[in-house]
Amino acid sequence: EGRIIGGGEDRSSLNRHAMDGSIATSIALAAAAARVAALEAEVAQLKRVVEGVCLPLLVQVAGSAVPTLTPTAAAPVEPEPPSLLGKFRDVGFDLWHAATVSSPTDWYKQHVRYVDSTDQSNPNGVVVARSALPTKAHGCVRIVACSDTHEKHGDLGVMPAGDLFIHSGDILWLAKFRTLASQFEKLKDFNAWLGNVPCTDKVVIAGNHDYLIAKLGRDQAALLLCNATYLENGWVDTGGLRVFGTPVSVQGSPLSPNLAFQSKACATAAIVAAAECGSADVLVSHGPNPMVATTLQPHAHIWGHYHIAYGVVRGGATTVNVGEKEPIESVRARLSDVNAGSSDHTKVSACVAVLDRQHHVRNLPLVIDLPRPPPRSAAASKL
Repeated sequence: EGRIIGGGEDRSSLNRHAMDGSIATSIALAAAAARVAALEAEVAQLKRVVEGVCLPLLVQVAGSAVPTLTPTAAAPVEPEPPSLLGKFRDVGFDLWHAATVSSPTDWYKQHVRYVDSTDQSNPNGVVVARSALPTKAHGCVRIVACSDTHEKHGDLGVMPAGDLFIHSGDILWLAKFRTLASQFEKLKDFNAWLGNVPCTDKVVIAGNHDYLIAKLGRDQAALLLCNATYLENGWVDTGGLRVFGTPVSVQGSPLSPNLAFQSKACATAAIVAAAECGSADVLVSHGPNPMVATTLQPHAHIWGHYHIAYGVVRGGATTVNVGEKEPIESVRARLSDVNAGSSDHTKVSACVAVLDRQHHVRNLPLVIDLPRPPPRSAAASKL
């Protein structure tokens, strides 16, 4: 009864062998664990030797400190996901934005305002179909510019090709009321749109609505807006032009919650940076900035912020506001700039805000042919 049919051993013998195998396995595992622990101890000891002995010796041999191997950030730090209440707030804000900021017409998407700064017969430019833009004037650089898109960048249509694209700030709209995560996604979408703008070089600054950019700081903002050169009280030599950018603007109303880059400290930083830069071919600012313009003496000053002041000023030309019905004297006051009144007709000061006073996308993007300045002795930048 105690034997297994067809087998040569009884149950007790099988149980004994199984127990012996289990003991052997346990012993082997314990030995392996001890070996792993010993190896870890050896690695730790080797690390201490490298850090305490080898690196100091390398420093002595090289005569200088060994650089710290800290990884370079390849992407901006994303904000924490919003709470459920924050998500509801963002959805409600999207609905409010859709109801308040209207989209442009098909006609708008097919036209631009074109300014040939070498042509004195049309100082304020002419409206032309994007498909019928004149060939770039000889010896000129073509600038395509807009600002104050307020999250409607994707509705502007296919932008014209050019040498330099400029966005003068206010990418977002009332951003302080959105969650940081929502603002981050809106800026990512804007950066993707930038990647499709058919211009060789691209420069972007922030505006007073761009709360998250102010919170991120210059370096993180540059990573987020990586499809362009982001300027914040700095400059870059690109495409043969020195471009200075500042996000500074003046608070339009004491009740406005959109206060990014409107502090005295930021305005002072812009003045200091402009003095350090010395001169620039193109000044990009969010609001009109006569003090910085006086320092830099640019050939073109591209700005936004005051939607009502959309239009172009040429040196020696009459100020014309083509987007609103405000009295011309008031518009001239808003457009006061170092270029206004100059005898140099090739100098251009332009407010390129694409939204009008009622937050409708009605003001056309500008295409400006600007005489290419003489080359500078050396390229430089301070981003």
